[in-house]
Amino acid sequence: MSKVAGEPLASVQPYFEHPGLTAFAATLLAFVAIAHAGLGARGLLDAAVCAVLVVLAVIDLERRIIPNAIVLPAAFLTLVAHVAIAPSKWLWYLGAAVGAGLFFLVLFLVFRDGLGMGDVKLAVLIGAALGSHVLTGLVFGSLAGAVVALYLLGTKGAAARKMTIAFGPYLAAGAILVMLLD
Repeated sequence: MSKVAGEPLASVQPYFEHPGLTAFAATLLAFVAIAHAGLGARGLLDAAVCAVLVVLAVIDLERRIIPNAIVLPAAFLTLVAHVAIAPSKWLWYLGAAVGAGLFFLVLFLVFRDGLGMGDVKLAVLIGAALGSHVLTGLVFGSLAGAVVALYLLGTKGAAARKMTIAFGPYLAAGAILVMLLD
C-alpha cells in the first residue's frame, strides 16, 4: 500500500468533507462581491479573496489547519493585485498586512494555546485584502469568535476552558463582512 508521510494512502484525508457545499458557498460569495464592487478589477479581487477565505474557513473548521499552500500565495497575490489596482495605496495594504500579522504574532507568542500560526498568516491575508479597514475586519471576526467562546462557557461550564475552536472562520467572516459593506 502506498504511504504519504508515514500514513497509508487510504487514511490521508482530503481538505474537504463537503467539497460541493464549500464550492457553492465560495462561488456565491464571489458573485455577491462582484455584485457589490462591480465587474472591474476591485470586484474580481474581492471575489477571489472571498472565495479563498471561504475555502480557508472550511479547512480550518474541518481540519484545524490553515494551509500555507493557500494562505501565503493568496496574501502575496492580493498585495500584488492591490499594487496593480491602486499603486498610490500600496503602502496602506502592505502596512495593514504586516501590522495585522505582527499583532497576531504577538498574540500567538503570548497565548500559544489560544491561537495558531495559521491564524497569524490569515491575519496577513486579511490585512492585504482590507488595507486601512483591517482593524474593523479583525474586530468583527474576533467578536464573533468571542460570542461562540462565551456560548461554550455558558453551556459547557468549566469544561469549555479546555475546549478549542477554529478561529479562522470567524476572522474570515469578519473580513468578508467588511469587504461587502465597504
